[in-house]
Amino acid sequence: MKIRNSTYPEVEGCVRKWFIHCRYQNLPVSGLMLQKKAEDFAKELDSKSEFKASSGWLANFKERHNNVLRKLCGDSASVDASSYEEWLSELLF
Repeated sequence: MKIRNSTYPEVEGCVRKWFIHCRYQNLPVSGLMLQKKAEDFAKELDSKSEFKASSGWLANFKERHNNVLRKLCGDSASVDASSYEEWLSELLF
């Protein structure tokens, strides 16, 4: 399988850093959250961007960066409730 290079490397870089930051804090991240953040970053970087975080983009992103969206569980993956609620409130859903 040939892995394509990203058409929007700046957007992908921001999403990758955001994803790593979330995982480092043991915060759950879904595919829909990645897509939303990607579109948010695209708008911030270029308000006229035609970027669309489609399901194909998500699949390619996960393949390019070897990301697996798995459920975090156990004591090692616990996060206090206030941090989680603050993080959720920052997401503009």
